Amino acid sequence: MADIEWNIQRKGREWVGDEIRNRINTIPDNTRIESYDGKLFWNEKDRITLLGLLLENVGIDKAVQLGNLSLWKEALDAIEDIGRSEDKPNSWGDFLKSDVVEEFREKMIEAEEKNKRMVRNHEKNGTMGYWCVSGIRHNAIIKTDRADTAIELAKNIVQDWEMPSVEFLGEDFPDVYEY
Repeated sequence: MADIEWNIQRKGREWVGDEIRNRINTIPDNTRIESYDGKLFWNEKDRITLLGLLLENVGIDKAVQLGNLSLWKEALDAIEDIGRSEDKPNSWGDFLKSDVVEEFREKMIEAEEKNKRMVRNHEKNGTMGYWCVSGIRHNAIIKTDRADTAIELAKNIVQDWEMPSVEFLGEDFPDVYEY
């Protein structure tokens, strides 16, 4: 998605003309209020997009009433300092190309590889039974004999799993399972 040219004013405003469709199209796909690790949505990009949309509708004057005014002033001073610094990103596009984002991507790839190794080497592989596949938004209980097969079968049910993990529940389906 291209960088959005926000039109955030001090007072909230309604979108007009083509702007309505353009703004609606910026809403992340399949958006529903969800949380992960204590934050709304799966990633910072979606949180910032939603914040921008809300700020356009509500306005800055309302937004600054939601927090400590001295903290807002500190944030503005910090942003001015970032703007003066040549080595810091000044836009969302610059940030996405930054070393911080690249380091995060590398850590995510590393974590995903570690998770795949754990799944391939799961101690219960080869034992037919029930497996609970858990993702950020979905859970599935699958009967199979391997952890990796359980994940693949769960992906056949729902395609958009984020970092699925798997737990062996037992050879027999438990009478009561609370998750």
